[in-house]
Amino acid sequence: MLLQSTGFGLGVQNTKGSAAVNYVRGRMSQSGTTPEFDEDNPTGQHTGIHQRPTELQSKPQRTGYLASVRGQWRLNPYLIGQMLIGLGFKNTLYATRVLTITATGGTYTLTVNADTTGNIAYNANAAAIKTAIEALAGIAVGEVIVTGTGPFTISILKTVTTFTVATGSLTGGTAALATGIYRQRFQIADADELGWLTATHGYGEGDSRYTRLIQDVRLTSGTIDAQSDAITCSVEGNGITEADAAGDEDYTQDPDAPLNPATGSFSITSSDLTANTFGVPQGSQFAVANPLSTAEKQLHSYYRSDLPPSGLGVSGSFSGLLFGEDAFKEFNYGGAGGAAPSLNIPAADLAWAFESAVLIPTLGVPYGLYFSVTNVQVMMEPFDISGAGLFKYGARWRMIDSLADGPVTIDLITDYASYAGS
Repeated sequence: MLLQSTGFGLGVQNTKGSAAVNYVRGRMSQSGTTPEFDEDNPTGQHTGIHQRPTELQSKPQRTGYLASVRGQWRLNPYLIGQMLIGLGFKNTLYATRVLTITATGGTYTLTVNADTTGNIAYNANAAAIKTAIEALAGIAVGEVIVTGTGPFTISILKTVTTFTVATGSLTGGTAALATGIYRQRFQIADADELGWLTATHGYGEGDSRYTRLIQDVRLTSGTIDAQSDAITCSVEGNGITEADAAGDEDYTQDPDAPLNPATGSFSITSSDLTANTFGVPQGSQFAVANPLSTAEKQLHSYYRSDLPPSGLGVSGSFSGLLFGEDAFKEFNYGGAGGAAPSLNIPAADLAWAFESAVLIPTLGVPYGLYFSVTNVQVMMEPFDISGAGLFKYGARWRMIDSLADGPVTIDLITDYASYAGS
């Protein structure tokens, strides 16, 4: 009996028209493609094994693209990076190390490039380590991220040639820095920085496996949908060319390390809001719309097959937000004093995180996906009384200004370093 299944992967192209590299195949994925035939010929579809007529496979269409692609998969740590590049984000690689302290007393120092920190106590927390590194002459405040409670993940947004630890006066143990972990930071790209992908759609098993490549792809929408037990990703996009896979594409399988909202965190901060302690939402959605430009008629000629995106829209929602009476009064009556109703937060910053229960092998730290969206409008939905003095809200939000400096920041911590720009 032949088992039939579909599989979805994305590879990063260095430039339009180039062969993709660094393919990642999603776990528990489904995909499909829809060729767009010439307007003078019948329209058809395939979901894996039916090719388009040969004479139509390389002919640009009035839409600017030959084939659409769609995929859905469980959120594990690798494939999300390719998704973000295809949606119009650029990435920067941080210099990252894992610091493990086993000592029971004394101090140690860290050296970054030519500068060495002052003595750091053996039991210093993440904030203290961050402060010590940012005090170095070559490091600015805000260029260091330290997470964890031990081991610690230390990331520096600088060109780093030397990053070492000296055990100093430590007693009862030692200190060590390990490599093999990477923090990628994704932010909205300028027009000249936009990337291209190749999407792969596989069908069948074993010797009967058939794989189709949709090349020069731009993703037009992407959604991360998180519920308490699982997170799924779904994307749609358009590609300029399609072809059979050569059969020698080098894939990396997404690791079996599901990112979990229950192990993450969540916050809303705003000058209009003083109560900002919330539980992790029971559900959340992060959605990116990356529509293609349709403003110029010449873009729809047979001579154009690279319609540019027209600007990102970022929005989302949360469900099951739990908080206490003070926040309830602030949302409903304009503050603890009950001045006026205020169910909407006109300008706020959101931050939330997903982490894996599975640790990165040999390093002892979780895979992680961390979101920060500034200058958003939050629209609160009707509340439920949850008991125990808690109130439960849903909320919708949208990014107000896509031109603001760094309105969306997404950090990805993995042991995979092969994204474009790495």
